[in-house]
Amino acid sequence: MSESRVILAYSHQPRQLPARLHAALRDRLPYGRRMRLKGDLAAQALTLVGIELARRLLGQAVGREVAAAALRFPYGGRPHAPGLPEFSISHSGRWVGCAVATAGRVGLDLECAGPECAGTPARDLGDWTAREAVLKAAGAPLDAAPRVALDGAGAEFGGHRWQLLRPAAPPGCIAALALEQPAELLLVPPVTIAENSALDERTSAGRYAP
Repeated sequence: MSESRVILAYSHQPRQLPARLHAALRDRLPYGRRMRLKGDLAAQALTLVGIELARRLLGQAVGREVAAAALRFPYGGRPHAPGLPEFSISHSGRWVGCAVATAGRVGLDLECAGPECAGTPARDLGDWTAREAVLKAAGAPLDAAPRVALDGAGAEFGGHRWQLLRPAAPPGCIAALALEQPAELLLVPPVTIAENSALDERTSAGRYAP
């Protein structure tokens, strides 16, 4: 691929996936990740949709089908797929996002500021989303957030310079992308995983323009 780019997509999900789809997505996971699914069915659904979104975007980036079993989720480490582009998953409320970078590491943080997320003020999330995006790109724990040095053009952390982007986010949400290498942003339309989770694109498509 001649130029670096980052592919970003969001998916809006019902509170619970249809049972057959939930089981199918779960059964595709590597055994270790499947055994670590936690929480109620709604919480599991967000995890499953995030992994499915990563699988689809990785396939788009490399031009071939990517199996969920190719993804690795080390405990306490940064998810990755050996031999494939870097990716980052984030979810908040009923939204799930995934970013895939064709070169270098990437971190995505998505935070919902709308009523379904207890109405967290957007002004309190701008700084945090930037810090968490950097930490996710670097594979660092959340308690390292105070060590992320933000400035107007990006961030410094772990001896690296990180580019920060503020991509368009779903309604009521704020997103931040941290990139190890400059890249062109490709924001694709909302992705439907479960048929009854799709938003009405006639009213939402304009909100996703970069």
